[in-house]
Amino acid sequence: MKNKESGFSLVEILVAVTILSFITLGIAAFTDGSITKAIKVTNEDIESLQIETAMSRLEWDISHLYSPLYFDHSMDPQGMTPEEGEIYNQLADYYQNNTRFAFVSYNGLPVPIIKHPEKTELIFFTTSNRRKVQDIKQSHFSWVMYQLQDEEHDEGETKIEAKTFALTRKTYSKNVYAPEEIDWDDVKTQVLMHKITKITYEFWNPETNKWGENLDIIKNGNHMIRGLRVTLKYLDPTNIEVTSVRVFRPLFPFFQPEDMYKFLKAKTGQTSGEESGGATTEQGTVGGDDDDDD
Repeated sequence: MKNKESGFSLVEILVAVTILSFITLGIAAFTDGSITKAIKVTNEDIESLQIETAMSRLEWDISHLYSPLYFDHSMDPQGMTPEEGEIYNQLADYYQNNTRFAFVSYNGLPVPIIKHPEKTELIFFTTSNRRKVQDIKQSHFSWVMYQLQDEEHDEGETKIEAKTFALTRKTYSKNVYAPEEIDWDDVKTQVLMHKITKITYEFWNPETNKWGENLDIIKNGNHMIRGLRVTLKYLDPTNIEVTSVRVFRPLFPFFQPEDMYKFLKAKTGQTSGEESGGATTEQGTVGGDDDDDD
C-alpha cells in the first residue's frame, strides 16, 4: 500500500518564510519608530521639566523676597530725643558696617541689600527657607544667589558651537544677620539648568513704569524689588537657541507706608491745638470757646 501522508512542498515553505519575514520587518520598523519617538518625547519632556523646575524655584524665592521697606520706612535721626538718638546710633553703627544690610527701618528692622554685581548674578534676602529638621537652629530667612557658571560638555555629546553655562542656586541660612561677607565659594551649589547661552535680569521701576537692568536708578531698588523679568536663552536638545521670558513679583502688596514722623508731628500739633481750646487745621486753630450770646 502507498503511504498517503505528505508534507509541505518546498514552494509552500518558501512562501511561508517570505510572509513571516515581511511581518518581522514590519514589527521591527514599527518598534524602532516607537522607540525613536519615545526618546524624542522624553528629551522634550526633560527639557520642559528642567526649565519649569528652574523657573519655579526662582519664582518661589522672589515671591518670598523680604525687606522692611515693603511695610515700613527708614529711620530718620533728626528730631530724636537724646535717648532715642543713642539707641539709633547703636543700631546704625552695627548695620552701617554690615556688608549685607544698609540701615534700619523706623521700627528698628535691618534693611537688606540686593546685589546685582554682574549681569549674570543676583543676590537677595528671602523668607523661602524651609527647615528640613525639626527644632533645628535655623530660621525661614536665608540669602540666595543665582549665578551662571561655565560648564563642560562630554566628548560623546553633539558638538556645540556656542558657549553655554549652567544656572545655579546657592542658599545661606546660618547667622543671616552677621556683618561678615558670605563666602559663596564654600556654599553648596545646586544646578537648576544646563546649556544656557544668556540670562538677563530686569527690574520694574514704578516711577517710570518701565523695566531696567540697573538697580541704582530705581528708588530703593537696592533694598526691595517690585517686579523681576528674566529673559533666558538656552539650547534645546537639537542645539537650537530658544528664548523664554518670565515675570515674577513678591507677595508683598504695593502701597506707600505711612510716614510716621509726619504723622507724629501732625498728632503733636493737633494735641497742642486741643489743649489751647481748639483743633489745629491748615488754616489755623478753629472751634475755640467764643463769648457768643447764642
